[in-house]
Amino acid sequence: MEQPLEELKKLHEFYKTARYSKLGIAMALGVDRRTVRRWFQGKNPPTKKHQRLIKKLVQELKTE
Repeated sequence: MEQPLEELKKLHEFYKTARYSKLGIAMALGVDRRTVRRWFQGKNPPTKKHQRLIKKLVQELKTE
């Protein structure tokens, strides 16, 4: 299985520190919150499209 993306790890940290909810992340990325949960659990990796969106979201969250 592939190693989790660095951006996904960072996004998970934002979630764990209560800066963002799974629902908020899902809405920002246009996916279901269960999809976000599966990503965080390592069950399904994000698609390349969602990897780009995750990277963009992490960059935006860093500037908040």
